[in-house]
Amino acid sequence: MILMYLIDTIETLDGSVKEIYEYMEKDKENIDTELNIKMIEQAQKQWDKDKLVLHILLPHNQLNELDYKITSLNRHIHQNDYNMANTAAAAVIKNCEMILNNFLPALENIL
Repeated sequence: MILMYLIDTIETLDGSVKEIYEYMEKDKENIDTELNIKMIEQAQKQWDKDKLVLHILLPHNQLNELDYKITSLNRHIHQNDYNMANTAAAAVIKNCEMILNNFLPALENIL
């Protein structure tokens, strides 16, 4: 049950940031659209709620890194800085993948 919560939470964050990334790619010159701002603010608000529980399940350095990158993504979208927002989004996505890979069972662990 706890593992499913962790996986669902990280997959939701990953999906949200990937969606933001896709919208940023559509118009790299104007990433500070109302839609992008609304999506990142919703993602950050949800993250702020989720990290309270995740502090019990994950190492603090992983959570701090995600928190920093999500905040950076929000800031860079508001500043219309595509390059930095792109870097922050990629870091969030990579961190989500690393967390999921650590917690999802691998075939070699099962056999």
